[in-house]
Amino acid sequence: MNTTQQKIKEETFNIKDIIFPYLVHWKWFGFSLFLSISLYVIYIKFTVPAYNVSATLLINEDKSGGDAQAMFSEITMGMSVGSDMIENEIEILKSRSLIGSVIKELGLNIQMSEVNGFKKYDLFSKTYIKANLIDEKKVENIKNDEFEIKILNQSTFELKNLKSEKTSTEKFGNSILTQNGKIIILPQSKYISKAIGKKFLLNIFNSNSLISKLQKEIKIEKSNKEASIISISMKTKNIEKGKAIINNLIKQHTSLAINDKNIIAKNTINFIDDRLKYLTKELSVVEQNVSTFKSNNKIFDLATNAGIFFQEESETQKMILENETQVKLADYIFDYINNKNSSELVPSNIGITNLSIERLIESINSLQLEKNKISISTGEKNPIVLNLDNQINQLKKSLKETLNNQRNSLKIRNKELLKRDVNIEGQLRSAPKKEKDYKEIARQQQIKETLYLFLLQKREETAIKLAVTVSNSKIIDEAFTDNLIVFPKKKLVLLIALFVGLIIPIIVIYILKILDTKVHSRKEIEEFELPYIGDIPFSTQNNDENKIIVSATSNDMVSESFRLLRTNLDFLIPNEKSKVSKVIFITSTIAKEGKSFISLNLATSIALTNKKVLLIGMDLRAPKLLEYINENNKKGVTNFLMNDDLLIQDIILNKPKNLIIDILPSGDIPPNPAELLIKDRVENLFNELKEKYDYIIVDTAPVGPVTDSILITKYADAILYVCRAEYLDKGLLNIPRNLYNEGKLNNMSVLLNGTKTQRGYGYGYGYGYGYGYGYGVNFELNKKTWIQKVFNR
Repeated sequence: MNTTQQKIKEETFNIKDIIFPYLVHWKWFGFSLFLSISLYVIYIKFTVPAYNVSATLLINEDKSGGDAQAMFSEITMGMSVGSDMIENEIEILKSRSLIGSVIKELGLNIQMSEVNGFKKYDLFSKTYIKANLIDEKKVENIKNDEFEIKILNQSTFELKNLKSEKTSTEKFGNSILTQNGKIIILPQSKYISKAIGKKFLLNIFNSNSLISKLQKEIKIEKSNKEASIISISMKTKNIEKGKAIINNLIKQHTSLAINDKNIIAKNTINFIDDRLKYLTKELSVVEQNVSTFKSNNKIFDLATNAGIFFQEESETQKMILENETQVKLADYIFDYINNKNSSELVPSNIGITNLSIERLIESINSLQLEKNKISISTGEKNPIVLNLDNQINQLKKSLKETLNNQRNSLKIRNKELLKRDVNIEGQLRSAPKKEKDYKEIARQQQIKETLYLFLLQKREETAIKLAVTVSNSKIIDEAFTDNLIVFPKKKLVLLIALFVGLIIPIIVIYILKILDTKVHSRKEIEEFELPYIGDIPFSTQNNDENKIIVSATSNDMVSESFRLLRTNLDFLIPNEKSKVSKVIFITSTIAKEGKSFISLNLATSIALTNKKVLLIGMDLRAPKLLEYINENNKKGVTNFLMNDDLLIQDIILNKPKNLIIDILPSGDIPPNPAELLIKDRVENLFNELKEKYDYIIVDTAPVGPVTDSILITKYADAILYVCRAEYLDKGLLNIPRNLYNEGKLNNMSVLLNGTKTQRGYGYGYGYGYGYGYGYGVNFELNKKTWIQKVFNR
């Protein structure tokens, strides 16, 4: 294709060329849209709507260990004590253990649904019947099972196992044996009579699969990046059930948080109780020694006398007492760390006066609680848990060192106090030995009593703290819904239905268009750079009994097309031929493209203009002209070429069958058509006929399979090359293109035959004059059933 032609094609490009092949199939689009919208209506009608249930939870940061956290940050050189607190709480809320507790408390393993036509309504508390497992079986051992229940009357029902297809009639209240043990089904409403005839589905779920399902359905996320607020939501077809699941999940989380906080207090109380038991025994022994000493020595008011003699020493004894108490407490804590399990909490706030020790204990307990929380959902091997273990071990190591330093410091101070006491005793050597002995016994008693009372006080304080423990989470909004349907989204589904309804015909038409290799319109002809003269619409009047469409009175689309073709031929034939006889060849690529039909009707159309027209049948291999006019075999061209004595007037049919044209048939079928057509008598034939006729229309053989027509094209003034629409393969257009480019078909133009006007293939291009739009003629369309019209390609 040269540059000029390419430019012309680019300039004549029109968007209609792209969309018109689709628009002509508007019935396909209408049917597809009707089908998709119908499916949309059915889907919406038979789909149970789902709603969104949500709640919001505020997470308060636990500040009880703030000082400890700060101190530990200094020890670990600024390293963060934990990851994100909110993220930890979200993971806990998603944990299998917590959701498993919700399933167990709400009894979600057993689900009852009401079947109403194609809809299945998930029932929760408002149901006519309820099923219970009466066997003591572990929840994780329950297997998935499904039953269909049909209420027969107020006392019996029909039970069908949907897996085994086994059906039985049972009574309400009787135990029924299943693979999960025995179950019992009971009526839950006094209106059970209204449920007679209704169907229900009983589903028994395995807990592990149900936990996984709920983990996917429950959406937990931060509702605000700047705030410590968690949003919990889920889509549910039963609003009441959705609310119960979310509220119970929050309840389980709150209980878990409170239990975690109570662990420290409970461990502290247990520690104090152990020490009180031990001190009670020691105190009992000391008191017995005091009583025995007083009884043996007859001392009853030693305290009054001691106040006089030992006033100075009492202050020293008080300091020794406090010092030894601190030593004992340090020993208790040190022994507890060495002897107890690493996962247990360290007792705190038991009276240690060293602030560093108390802060270390608080830090250890804070990290231990965080580790316990995270290990619930992630396991002991999680990197975060292992990191927390390392931090706890570091703190315990620091605590042991601090305790050792504390004990060493106290022992040094105790030696100084004892030394001071010895000096005071030296000044009191004159005091009776009995009083000094009693002092030793009384001092031991006082130490034990002080420590006992101190621990008893701390136990009460811890018990009070345990009683008022609150969770670090606060419910902002309990589970609620706005009653808006979130599934199915009607507008979105409608848009999808409309899109599918439009895209399917487009895809089908596009695929058919790709797979279609036939010639349809002028466009395909022009793509092969072939001259184009026009087209002839498909005719429903064309049948075996009537091949001549054109008449003086006909005004249908086909007749008008032949008249327009007749006019265009005047522009095709050179001017110097305008006053002499004109010879027009009709040929095609292959057989059955309508050469004979075109030849017969074109000749008739020209004859209507008062021209003398002869139609010659020169398709010597497969003649059709005589069949079209219902004539018997006659002598014709073959006989003339083979018999030199035969005259032309002997073989011409003068206006047979009331036709207005003369016909020269092809005659007998020869064994050697090509050899006959190169004889000189062919030239004599045309020369003689030109003297008698204004127009000579020659129906020749197809050029694709044979060369007959090529041999005689030198006698033609114009060649009409017939291509049958929707019959000829596009690839075969290479044959006329090559013949035209090689000069073997001079003054050739392509005529497209049998175009379908209702499809819009090409006839709208007209014959150079826009023929086919508003021509004002009452054209007859192809009459078909509406089904054929809808699915007509």
